[in-house]
Amino acid sequence: ADVREASAAAILNLGPAARSALEELTTALDDEEPLVRESAAKALGNIGLLPAATIEALQAACDDEDEIVAAAAKASLTPS
Repeated sequence: ADVREASAAAILNLGPAARSALEELTTALDDEEPLVRESAAKALGNIGLLPAATIEALQAACDDEDEIVAAAAKASLTPS
């Protein structure tokens, strides 16, 4: 989990350049570790325009059992 979390957190700083990791970040929204899910949601929120499948995954993450993950997903779907 530490490696997955660190990877998602590092990608967070890339912003739109992280688009190449879109599939991996979307998959990470279902990770067993809340910190990985949170980092993935935040990273996706920094990418910009997202495909429908990723938006659907973020919408599902808004109902995550972990409040911090749910808040990160909601923030990623909110235009800045």
